Amino acid sequence: MAFPESVIQDAWRQAGGTCQCRHTAHGHSSRCGHPVWWEHRDDQVNKHGWEAHRIDPDGADTLENCEIVCRRCMKQNRLYGV
Repeated sequence: MAFPESVIQDAWRQAGGTCQCRHTAHGHSSRCGHPVWWEHRDDQVNKHGWEAHRIDPDGADTLENCEIVCRRCMKQNRLYGV
């Protein structure tokens, strides 16, 4: 299943245009904070690309389970199976 558009928009506003990833294995000690741009949603190439990511892969499609993740962290998530 995919997040409803309203959840993605709310998560985007909550993120403030920055990556919310907190996985320390990616080389950041707290939230990543890399700038992401709305118009580069789901862009795997642009340095400001991002996607809505489930915090708990088995969790619901809710705002509480959604984080905005930059393309660098997306690649790391796939590498680590997150």
